[in-house]
Amino acid sequence: MKSLVSEIAKKAFENSDSPSIFTDEYGFIVWCNQAFERISEYTLSEVKGKRPGQILQGSESDPKKVQVMKEAVANARAFELEIDNYTKSGKKYRTQISCEPVFDDSNLHIGFFSIQPTVTRKKLIDQRKLVEATKLLEAIFNNAQVAVIIADDDMIVRRANPYACNMLGYKRDELLGMTVLDYTRKVALSENLWNEFMDKEMQIGEIELLHKSGRVIYGEYKAVSDVLPGKHLSVITDITEKKEKEREILMKNKQLALANESMKTLFSIIGHDLREPLANLQQALELLDRPEVKPEEYKVFFEGISKNLDANKWMLNNLLSWAKQQQDGFKLDIKKIDLVELINNIFILHQERAKRKGIELKLEVSSKSIFLNSDIEALSLVLRNLCSNAIKFTSNGDVIKLRLADDVKSIRFEVSDTGNGISSENIDKIFSTGYTTRGSKLEKGTGLGLTLCNEFLASLDSKLEVESTLGNGTTFYFDLAK
Repeated sequence: MKSLVSEIAKKAFENSDSPSIFTDEYGFIVWCNQAFERISEYTLSEVKGKRPGQILQGSESDPKKVQVMKEAVANARAFELEIDNYTKSGKKYRTQISCEPVFDDSNLHIGFFSIQPTVTRKKLIDQRKLVEATKLLEAIFNNAQVAVIIADDDMIVRRANPYACNMLGYKRDELLGMTVLDYTRKVALSENLWNEFMDKEMQIGEIELLHKSGRVIYGEYKAVSDVLPGKHLSVITDITEKKEKEREILMKNKQLALANESMKTLFSIIGHDLREPLANLQQALELLDRPEVKPEEYKVFFEGISKNLDANKWMLNNLLSWAKQQQDGFKLDIKKIDLVELINNIFILHQERAKRKGIELKLEVSSKSIFLNSDIEALSLVLRNLCSNAIKFTSNGDVIKLRLADDVKSIRFEVSDTGNGISSENIDKIFSTGYTTRGSKLEKGTGLGLTLCNEFLASLDSKLEVESTLGNGTTFYFDLAK
C-alpha cells in the first residue's frame, strides 16, 4: 500500500513546482520530487530513510515549531506552519510546510504527505489568488438561493448560509451549535439518514424539517460527506410549496370522491326513506275523500298524518343540514349562548311528541344560569337529534332525561332514556352514515342524525359518547370546554 501511495504521489507531484515529500508512518522519507531536490540540494538517495528534520533544520529553526511537528507526527495529525530550513550547502530558506497524514482503505495510518514551497513572491501571488477565490466562494455561499449547511461528525452545525437561517427561522448565532436533529421533524429517520450518509460520499433524498415556529418544511437535499476533514455539506431546496400543491390536489380528489359518495347516499335516502312516508301521507289523504270513511275514523287518519309529517320534518331537517355541510362545509358562528334557555327550548319542542307516545320527558339543570361561547345552530341540531332518537327508541311508560351540568372546566350535555338500548355488535355501527334501524313504533330514519352530531361536535372540539346495554336504555353525552 505504501508503494502504491508513493507511486500516486510521484505521478501527481513529480513535476510540480512545489517541493513535496512522502514519509512512512514513523516520519522517514520514502520519496521526494525534483522541486525538493532543487531547493534542498539533496538527492532522493541522500534523504531516503531519514527524517526531514535531520537534514533540513539548523540553528535558526524555531525549536517550538520543531516540537509541534514532532508531536503531530507522533499522533498522526495534520499540521501547517512556516519554518526556517537549510540546504545541503548550509543556505537558509523559509518554507511553508503543509503536512497531512495518509490512511489506507482500512483506516490504517501509513504515512505523511508534505508540500514545502518556499515563501517567495510566488507564494504571495498564490495567496492573493487564494484570497480572491475564497471571497468568490463566500459570495456564492452567502447569496445561494438554497440552504447550505456544514456540520461536523457529531451532527453539530458549524456553518449555515443566510438562506438556511431564513428558511429555518433562526438567527445565524442560534443555528450554529445546534445539531441536525434539532431542526428535523422525524428524529429516528434523521439519525438513520445521518448514519447512511456517513457511509456514503453523496446522498440525495427528501427530508422533513422544522421551522423555529414549529411549521413543517419539506426539503430536497444533496449531502456530501467529508468535503473537509470531519466536515459534511448539505444543500437543501425548499419544496414545501410543491408538496402543499400535491397535497391540495390529493385532497381535492378525495373530496370529489366523497362528494360522489354523498350524492349516492342522498339520492338513496330520497329514493327510499323519504318517498315511502310521502306515499303513505298521500294514501291517507285519498282515503279521507271516500264516503265510507266515518267521522270518528278521521281522528285516526289525522294522527297518522301527524306522525308522517313529524317523520318527514325530521328527515328533511337532517337531509338539508347534511347536504349543506357536504357542499359548503360547516362555518361556526361563535356567540355567547344561554344554555339553560337553549335546553329548555329543546325540552318544549319535544314534549308533545313524547307525550303522544306515553313517554315522560324530564329536564335536569345544575344551575339557573349557564353561559358559553359556542355555536347555537350546531348545539341545537345535536340536541334535537339526540332527543328525537330517544323518543324514537322508547315506548309507553319510558322516561327520557335531558341533563345540563356545569362542571369546573367543562359543561356536560346528556340525553338518557330507559328504552330499548343498543346491542354491543351495533354500538360501533350507529355513527356510520346511512346506518339506521326502526324505532319502537317502526319509525324510520335517514341514518344521518348521529353522523351529523359527531361532525358538528368535531367542529366544536368535542365528541359524542354513548353508554348502552340492550334492554336497559341508552345515554348519549358530550362535553364542551369553557
